[in-house]
Amino acid sequence: MPDGVMVDWFTGVLSVPHRRLQAGCVVCFRPDESIEWASEPRISVRGSYDNAVQVRSLDENSLWVSGNPAKFFQGHNVFGAGNLRTLVPAFFMGLAAGLERQFPGTFPLDVREFGVRKLLDGVYKVEQVHLTSSYDFGCESRALAVLSAVGEVGRFKQQQVPVLRTGSVTWGEGSRRVLTKLYAKGLEMRRRGKHGLPKGFDSEGGRILQEWASRLLRFEVELKPMFLKQRGLEAGRSWGYDTGSVLLGERFEALQLPESIPLPRDESPEVKDWPGRLRLAYEAWLDGKDLAAMVPRRTFYRYRAEVLALTSGRVDLSVRVREPRESNVVPMWHRVEMVPVGIPDWAFARGLVFDPGVYLRNRAEIS
Repeated sequence: MPDGVMVDWFTGVLSVPHRRLQAGCVVCFRPDESIEWASEPRISVRGSYDNAVQVRSLDENSLWVSGNPAKFFQGHNVFGAGNLRTLVPAFFMGLAAGLERQFPGTFPLDVREFGVRKLLDGVYKVEQVHLTSSYDFGCESRALAVLSAVGEVGRFKQQQVPVLRTGSVTWGEGSRRVLTKLYAKGLEMRRRGKHGLPKGFDSEGGRILQEWASRLLRFEVELKPMFLKQRGLEAGRSWGYDTGSVLLGERFEALQLPESIPLPRDESPEVKDWPGRLRLAYEAWLDGKDLAAMVPRRTFYRYRAEVLALTSGRVDLSVRVREPRESNVVPMWHRVEMVPVGIPDWAFARGLVFDPGVYLRNRAEIS
């Protein structure tokens, strides 16, 4: 079973008493001005570094929540907590504190304590969970090479065709049960938007996290309502301490890989310093492949321009290689050990990890 399992997303309904949240109402009118439907909008609760979680009152005893617990508490999701049974009560405590600031009187201290006890007993509904584990390949170039190779040869029995994008491979897009992804965590963090580190994050801690993430491939499984219902995992009490690890392990073992997988041949020092996307494009070009037919038009011309600049015009990806690499220089097949990694010790020393148990104890909300 994978080590270092993290809950990267949780959507569910918490059975906790509270004063119903009032956030207005969205109304849809018919042409004759009669009401077709009305719905209360979701409320954003801010966590650390402005990362938000969505909540909504279904009634006075049911609170719908959806968001990333790791980012809510830590500001990042390079690693994090993986035990749902302790994470959900702590998640509620953080949300309740935020809601109390926004809507005073919603969650008084005694109500929060009662809610935490119910949640520790597993009294909540699980609607969707994302589970992840990470694999360390020592450097980003090797991680990207393994990712590209797995995208070519990795298959699931019921989801044969993967979707390959820059820095990721996805199986099961459109599935109502399970979606599985393998992606380069460092590359994801360097992209702008929700995947990067938030503004105000400690610069030194952020640099260390980015360096660590650049070595990793992240294996992620999105468990959807149909899967949870079929496995009897809709109720929080049905999750044990290691349930997430078992489920992630099952999915990883279902990924069909040969004993050895093809990795790109040794590259020149010049090419080794290129971004991963350009190295992969260059390898395909050397093999005589038609890159213009493999990637979107704008992406192809962007790659072409970048490679022309890096090689001072010596390599033009628009010109097909007439004699692809001979058999003695094709990518070699390597035995790749994909061993999951846990949370590094330095992360605890720097305070970059959120511990749900410690969080609950420090607030003295349970005995």
